[in-house]
Formats: sequence, C-alpha cells, structure tokens
Amino acid sequence: MILLDFEQVISGDAQQSGHENWINLTSIQLGVARTITVSGSGKDRETSTPNFSEVACSKDADISSNELFAQSIYGKKICEKAIVHFIQTGGEGADQVYMEYELYEPIVSSYSISSGGERPMESFTISFTKIIQKYTQFDSGGTQTQATDKGFDLKTGLPT
Repeated sequence: MILLDFEQVISGDAQQSGHENWINLTSIQLGVARTITVSGSGKDRETSTPNFSEVACSKDADISSNELFAQSIYGKKICEKAIVHFIQTGGEGADQVYMEYELYEPIVSSYSISSGGERPMESFTISFTKIIQKYTQFDSGGTQTQATDKGFDLKTGLPT
C-alpha cells in the first residue's frame, strides 16, 4: 500500500489507522541520474550533481481529485513537507511503514486524468526542493531491526 500526505492540506480517503485522510496511490515513480565524464586517458572520471525527476504518482479519482487539479493550476508550494509511506502488514497484522519519502516544499507540477468508462485514473507529478528516503527493516515477528535514511537538498546541492 502506498499513501501520500500533504500535511492534511489535501485530504484523501484513506482510513488506515494513523493514516486517516491520506491519499491512496496506485503507483509512484522517482528517478535520479548524473552525467559522468571520462578523461582522455580513461583513468579519471568526473561526476555532475544529481538530476532528480519529479515524483510521478497515479491514483484512482477520489475526494482529493479537485484539490490536486487546482494545485496543478495554482503552481504554489502546498505545504512544508509531503510524506509518502510504503506500508506492509507485519507481525500481529499491524501495518508497518517500511519505506518513507519526505518531499520538501512540494508543488503539483502536472495533472492528467483518463477513463475508458470506469472510475477515472489520475496521474500527477510533484516537484520538490529536498528529498529524504527512509527505510526500516523488520524481523519476522514484526520488530524493527534497523532504520536508515539518506537525502539530498536540491537548493544547496548537498546530501543531507
């Protein structure tokens, strides 16, 4: 399960405990790349700063649809931080957030909707100025065993 929250500025229809009114996503995509140049002798390589794609999200139409559409038109920062949670069912049937993304100063930069007669499917992208990825590992009993986080600030060009 993938859930998105814009600090409750945009409400979705999720009802999972601890994630009430978050937005249910059906898919998410993020990419990062950098240019690598090789010197004439091939011994040395130089790398550019990373180039991040915007976060591409897909979802079924729901209560958040109108606001996501409007935000794509307004082109302004929605809140300080959007959060994406990847959730699995853990020990004792409890939901566990095993991966999280924090997207700072999010702006909905594009929006589209399509339908072939069924419930419409929406796609939108989120632009951000800083990103943090967190991963939490759990053992078979559902106990957290390890957590790590890494990030990058696009404003400073530095890892966080």
